[in-house]
This record gives sequence, structure tokens and C-alpha cells, in this order.
Amino acid sequence: VVVGLTNVPELCVFGTTEGVLGTSRNPWDPARSAGGSSGGSAAAVAAGMVPLALGNDGMGSLRIPAATCGLVTLKPGHGVVPARIGEGDWFGMAENGPLATTVADARLMLAVLADGALPDREDSGTLRVAASLRSPLAGIPVSRPYARAVREAAGALMQAGHQVRRADPPYPASLSVTALTHWTAVASVDARGLDRRLLTRRTRVHAALGRHFVGRVADGGDRERLRERLEPFFAEYDVLLTPALARRSPRAEPWHQRGWLRNVMANSACSPFTPPWNLTGWPAMSVPFGTLDSGAPCAVQLVGRPGSEAALLELAERIEALRPWRRTAPIG
Repeated sequence: VVVGLTNVPELCVFGTTEGVLGTSRNPWDPARSAGGSSGGSAAAVAAGMVPLALGNDGMGSLRIPAATCGLVTLKPGHGVVPARIGEGDWFGMAENGPLATTVADARLMLAVLADGALPDREDSGTLRVAASLRSPLAGIPVSRPYARAVREAAGALMQAGHQVRRADPPYPASLSVTALTHWTAVASVDARGLDRRLLTRRTRVHAALGRHFVGRVADGGDRERLRERLEPFFAEYDVLLTPALARRSPRAEPWHQRGWLRNVMANSACSPFTPPWNLTGWPAMSVPFGTLDSGAPCAVQLVGRPGSEAALLELAERIEALRPWRRTAPIG
């Protein structure tokens, strides 16, 4: 039963959700953004308005609002859930997925979306987990609450019998440029045929910059080279554990009225851990873990190789059993 449509930023290309329909706020901390681009959906679930919501993730647009609002989500690997999102399908990087308050609910909704393509639930046994605090985008520090969440989650998984080691994926130094070219190129394609005079300034600049990169992004070479670079790491480890975000979400302000550079800097500083897994097309989850100083939820990210959705859900379920979280924000 569809209850309604929820707010997204213009063309779904930013990590905060606001525009002509208003600002989507984090129910746990209304002074902060609900994240984006599926921020309206995440806010609705976190506030208890609905038990589940659909979102999509092209550079973190499921995991960012889920982490901000204390929800569970899984961005499936490429081909698990039908996508075809936007005019250019985001070059195959964007995926549909669930926003839920429990792993069981996320698993159920994902199974429906996948229409039988999701592997059956099974005991994966002892998993080799790499815990990393290194930002994939160079120069972005991780705040204490998110670093603490990874360390404590690593300890919990060790107690559960998994093999956990501190190890950083071999992110290339060029990853920041690769992420930016892909991020802007998808906006350029989605803006085709629109009256750009009616777009907000940040979207116009984003799309105009991306026009220079559409051919390169469509070629897919950068994404293939990134997969080749990271595959040996995921041959050694079954799962990568990282912070879901580097810091709490930006303040709930009219970011659509701010300049392009200010938006890009705010987005990148908050969510450097999400883009690599859209570029590779591999599955990644956001799972609530711990709290921020404000009392709002903190979160970790779980990443696996292609086809590991069932293993990630199982591991997330184990985390939930060890460190259960409050399902919805205290409203009123």
C-alpha cells in the first residue's frame, strides 16, 4: 500500500534533502538534515509514519539517510533488483533498495524487490572481516563517534566468532576525481531536455560540469579499473567494515539556495565512504551502531563482494542481536 511520495533533492544528486517542497529533517535531531537523496523516505520511516520505504542509491543515497536517521538499508549489487533509474540509468550505478527499522524488515522488502533473485538465507560461518577507518576520498577525517562505532562493532563481531583485522582497501589516489566525474555526469544526462533556467544554481553547475565527462563515464573504464584494484582485497576478506559516514549530517538548511562548491564540500566531508561501492557495483549496507554526542544514531557500513547480499544481511542481523537499537525516534 503506497502511502505517499517523499521529498528528494533536485535530480536526486545531493546528500541533503530540500527544495521547493521544503526541508527534510532528521527526526532524531531536527536541527540536522535527514540526509539524501532519499531523505524524505528515511525521515518518514524514522519518525514512525510508515514501517518501510523505498529509496535508491547512486552515490550513497540510501546509506547516507539511513545512517543519519538510524535505519537499516542495503544497496544491492548490480542486477539483483531492477533499476533503470533516471534518463541515463546513472550509468548502471544506481540501485533501488529498502529503508527499514530492522534487518528482518529490510530482508523481507529486498526479497520482494528482487523477486526471487536474492540468495536464500544461510549460515556463512566464520567470516573474515576487515575493519577500516581510512577515508576513500583523500584528506577527509573521521569524527570520533564514527571511529568508535567501527572499533566497537569490530569487537562485537570478534566476540561472535568472526575473524576481524584492521586493514585498509587499496583505494587509488584518483578516487576523488573518479567519484566527482561520475557524480556530475549523471546529473548532466538527467538534465537533458529540461529548462536549465528553472534548475537551482547548484544543480545547474553540477550538470554543466558533468557534460565534459559523459563520454568518459559511459566508457566504464574507470569503474573496471577500480574493480580490478579492489578484487584482491575482497579475495582476502569476506566483508569490509567502515564508518557509514565520516561525521554527522549537515544542518537542516536551504542547501538548494547555497553555492555548488559549498554543497559538494559539505556532502564529501560527511559521506566519503559510500561512492566506491556504486562505482564497483558491489553490495553495501548501513547498520545502526552506537550514538552521536547529540543522542542521534551512529552507524557502520558493511561491504561485500558481488553476490554477498545474504551474508551481509546475516552479519547485520548478528550486530542487531548483539547491539539492538531503538527503532524510531522519540517524537513529541
